[in-house]
Amino acid sequence: MTGDFLEMITEVLLSERLGTELKKDLEYKAAIAKEEKLYESLNIGLSESQQNMLKDYFDAASATSSIVEGLIYKLGMKDLLSLLRSLSQEEGSLLTISRKDADK
Repeated sequence: MTGDFLEMITEVLLSERLGTELKKDLEYKAAIAKEEKLYESLNIGLSESQQNMLKDYFDAASATSSIVEGLIYKLGMKDLLSLLRSLSQEEGSLLTISRKDADK
């Protein structure tokens, strides 16, 4: 159940937050413009069969990148949760120690 919940939350956060941030990022916009220009230049000199093969290659590469990005985001979320749990446990231990010191 926890894995399913994390999966759902991650998908929503990743798509919403990433989309919002990418719309604002000038470096990303410049990279996309360059990518599109290079693709068009390359695509012009290819036969239809080669164009289809190139498109299939980019689709596959994009799908792979999307999987990696999703995994990285999920790992980051898990690391954050682990850190918060660890800090919460340490804080509880520190409070217990402080109370013992105050009782003396």
